[in-house]
This record gives sequence, C-alpha cells and structure tokens, in this order.
Amino acid sequence: MPGSLSGTTVTVSPASTTTYTVTGTTGNGCTATATRTITVNPSPTVTTTTTGAAICSGSSTTITASGATTYAWMPGSLSGATVTVSPASTTTYTVTGTTGLCSGTTTQMITVNPNPGVTSSSSSPSVCQNGNVTLTASGATTYNWMPGSMSGTSITVTPLSTTTYTVTGTDVNGCSNTSTLTITVNSLPTVTASSSSSTVCSGSAVTLTASGASTYNWMPINVNGNPVTGNPVSNTTYTVTGTDAVGCSSTATVIVNVNALPNVTASESATSVCTGDAVTLSASGANTYLWQPINTTGATVTDVPASTTTYTVTGTDLNGCANTAQETVTVNPLPIITATGDSLICEGNSANLSASGATNYTWNPGALNGSTVAVSPAATTSYTVLGTDANGCNGSATFTVTVDTPPVAGNIIINGTTLTSSVVGTTYQWYLNGNPVSGATSQSYTATQNGTYTVEVFDAAGCGSGQSSGVTDPTGISVSSSVEFINLYPNPNNGHFTLNFNLTEKSDCTVDIYNALGQLIYREALGDFSGEYKKDLDLSNYGKGVYSVRLKTGTKELAIKTIVY
Repeated sequence: MPGSLSGTTVTVSPASTTTYTVTGTTGNGCTATATRTITVNPSPTVTTTTTGAAICSGSSTTITASGATTYAWMPGSLSGATVTVSPASTTTYTVTGTTGLCSGTTTQMITVNPNPGVTSSSSSPSVCQNGNVTLTASGATTYNWMPGSMSGTSITVTPLSTTTYTVTGTDVNGCSNTSTLTITVNSLPTVTASSSSSTVCSGSAVTLTASGASTYNWMPINVNGNPVTGNPVSNTTYTVTGTDAVGCSSTATVIVNVNALPNVTASESATSVCTGDAVTLSASGANTYLWQPINTTGATVTDVPASTTTYTVTGTDLNGCANTAQETVTVNPLPIITATGDSLICEGNSANLSASGATNYTWNPGALNGSTVAVSPAATTSYTVLGTDANGCNGSATFTVTVDTPPVAGNIIINGTTLTSSVVGTTYQWYLNGNPVSGATSQSYTATQNGTYTVEVFDAAGCGSGQSSGVTDPTGISVSSSVEFINLYPNPNNGHFTLNFNLTEKSDCTVDIYNALGQLIYREALGDFSGEYKKDLDLSNYGKGVYSVRLKTGTKELAIKTIVY
C-alpha cells in the first residue's frame, strides 16, 4: 500500500517520497508485512535556446540546453549541452536533461525554409570583343553578381575574355541560391582594305577589296560585298566593316584621292556650213585632245562634215583625267540648181536662160545676175549658173546654148526668069523689093516682073543666111552678074565685122548700110571698081540690131543682113 497492488513485483511511480507497505500471506493464511520508503527527487526543468529557429535548406543551427547535468538529443542521438544540426526539413528536436537519477525533457522546432530557385539568362551566350551582354536573374528578391560585385536583377557587362558569371539570389527569408552563366568572348576579325588605285579622276570607278572576314559593308557608299566598285567625286575615305562567321566585326579604311576633271571647252569656226565646206574645231582646258567621230588628235583640227555632225572632244590633262565637250555643226545641203532656156539659137540671136532652186544667181561667162538672163553667144557656149540659197550655200548647173551657123548668103544665079540660090539649104524665102513672096520657098524662083529680088536661105535649125544679092531686071537677062561673091563675117557680131566681095567687071560701086528702120548710117562710094574688096567695118556705136549691107553696081544691087549683139 498505497496502490493496492498485488504480486511479487510491482512498479510504482510515486509523485513524491512514499513509503510502501507490502503484506505477504503464506499458504497457511498467515500474513506478515514489510515497508519500503521510496524517496522521490524532483525532475530537472530542461530549457533550450537556438541560434536560429528558422534556417535555410542546407544551413545549420546551434541548439543549447540547460537545467540538467547531461543531455541526450533526438533525433540524431546527439549529446552535449550544445549541438549543431542541419535538418533537411523542418524538425522538432527533443533533449533529455538528467541530473542524478532524474531527467527532464523539452523540444525545439527548427524550421527549414527552402532555398530560392535562382535562374539566370543572357542576351547572348557569346559576344564579340568589346561587346556588351545583358545578364538577367530571377527566382529571388535581391541579387549579387560576381565577378564585379554588381547587384540588380539585370546588369550589363563587357567581358574582355570568356567569363563565368555567378549570381546569388536571396529571398525574403534570407535564403539564397546561385546560378552561373558562361559568356564566350569571340575575338574581332583582323580586317584589311585596299583599292585598285589610290588616286583616280573624278567620276572614274575604283575597285575596293577587303579581307579577314566573311561579309563586308562599305561606307559611305553603303554597299555590301567584296570586291565592290566606288565612284568618288572628291577625296574619299572608304570604311569597310568586316563581319566574321560568329558575327564579330571590325573595320578598316582606305583613302582614295580624286583629281578634278579638266574644264574642257570646244568651239568651231562656223556653226553652220554647206556640204563640202570645211570647219575648224578648237578645244582648250586640257593637255591633249581627241576628236570624234573623226578620230583626230590636236587642239585645233579641220573636218569636212558630210552631214550635220556633233563633234565630241575628249581632253586629257597631265593627271590623265579626261573630260569632254561637244559642238554641233549643221551641214546645209547644196541647193539643186536647174537651168533651162533656149538650147539652140541662130547666129546673132539671143537666148533666154532661167535658173531655179536657189535665191541668187550668177551666170558665166558674162557675170550676169538674176534668175533669168538673156545671152547672145557668138558660138556654141556652155553657161554655168551659180545659185546661192538663203543659207549661203552654192550649187551650180550648166546649160549649153548651141549657136547654129546659118548658111552663107551666096549669090543668085539668073537663067532667064529663073532665079536660083547658089546656096543649098533646107528652106528658102524669096523677096521682091524687100517684101516676102508668098509660096516662094524653094531654091529656085521664076520671076514674073522686074524688081529687086533677094533670097534668104534657112538650114534645118531654121537659121537664115540673110538676104542674098538682088537683081532688078531678071526678065530677059542673059548676062550673069559681075559680082562673083559677097561675104560678111562674123555674123552675128558685136559691131565689128569684115565685108568682102569681088567684082569681075569694073563698075561704079557704092556700099550702103541701113539700120532696121531703113535709115542710111554708112555709105562708101568706090567709083569705078573691080577686083576684091575687103574691109573691117565698125557699127558698135549704133547699138544692137539687124543691119542691111547693100552693094550697088551700075546694073545690080545685092543685099546681105548682119546681126549686131
């Protein structure tokens, strides 16, 4: 007692010091008692403290117990007043503190907060030397980057070489985690540039070539490729940006000096010429010159253009730079002159000549002016007319005036009343006392009355001889005329001519000359004359026209016409 327990052995848990009495009974029913005092000492009051009741995953914390003499920790079977624990998750630790035979327990919960899931990324996994890259982290609240001790969610770095960046992210619980990024740094290509020529003429092309990269862009022309062509107009620095296979680029420059083109000017002796005329071309402003389309060199050249021509002169200076100038020479065609007129005239007659196709005209021989002129050639003559048009161009045409020589006057052969011309012609015209006899057009004519008969002989061209010797008494005449012949030449003439006749018998002779009005303008009395008469006479003071020269003998009168032009 207390407890009313039975049995040989009992277990008791007295709350305080207690005396237990045991009553033993034998088989005979006999009893006896015994006592046992159990002294109850008080249990120690165990308490704990910790350096951190909440830790981050993977971290440790220290728990310290007090109030007892020795301590045992669970879980972990740790001992000691202070233990260091690294729970993987939130854990309640129990510590049993013992002093003597008595012990006491207490617990300490260690909360384990998970570390943040920190991730990182970059704007590019690689950059070119001297290039920038942006690094970004997420999963935490604050961030610190190494190397560089930079903070922030995003940072911009310029690594000089391939670099691994570590970002430490810390959340609101103070827990942190890390993430790493490796940024590869690619070296820049070594780009070189060259040109086909370091000096060119303005407007000339130059070939630009680069090497050391994969693709190229040229400025200031903004052209891609290799090689490329540039056309600088002034001194130009070309910059090529070469990019390699990984996208890294570098630049190189090449300078092209540009010489200005010469200021070439051209002039001509005339802007308009006639076909067949020469033109003189002159150029200045350069050192040497080449003219096209005539392919001739020189500062001054001469050409005879066949048609309107634009001449281009290429002038080259001492730098080898060339420029051009142009001059157009208009070639006016020569006028096409047509000449018409009387192509056949008789001696002493005039021919009218006309020209067309131009503006002004000059006829030669004679230096006559006008589109229509009258000419009186003494012999067959070719007249050339020079026609000038409004452009001052000349053309010419030739027209031949054939001068038919009429039959000579001849004599009249008298056979009774039959009068016969001594000249054979094509047609004839007989006159009585100066008047034409109708129908008397044959070589012979039968006189029906006395009077002065004359005859004019015409050739196939219609040109007449002038009237031949006349007779006054053909009826019953049996003696031939004493006039053997009478000639006048040249006929037509310019007023100067020779009169020639021959008398076989001496006779009282007179030479008279009448103009077309029948006026006597010349008389020469020869008296008794026989033989040949030959004398040069001059009628030039009496003007142009038809004149009648008459020879009178004692019994006969002969007449011959002459034309003065």
